[in-house]
Amino acid sequence: MKSLIVVCCFILFDVITGLLKAIKTGTINSTIAKHGLLSKATEILCVVGGILLEMALPYLQVTVDLPLAPAISTYISVMELITPNIFINLPKS
Repeated sequence: MKSLIVVCCFILFDVITGLLKAIKTGTINSTIAKHGLLSKATEILCVVGGILLEMALPYLQVTVDLPLAPAISTYISVMELITPNIFINLPKS
C-alpha cells in the first residue's frame, strides 16, 4: 500500500506542475489533459496489479518472495522524475 501512496505523490506532483504551466502559458487543453490523466491512471493500475499479484502468489503456491509492488512503484517514480514531462513543466529561465 505504501508503494501506491508514493506513486500517487509523484503523479500528483507531475499533474500539478503541468497544470500550473498550462495556466501560466494559457494553453489549457482538455485533450492533452485527458491523455495525461489516462496515462497516470494506467500507472496506478500497474501498481495495484503488482499489489494484487503479491497477495495472490501464496495462494498460487509460489514460494519466491517477489517484491513486485515496490519494484513497479520505484520504476514509475523514477520514470516520473527523469522523463521530459517534469522538465517540460519546469519554468524556463
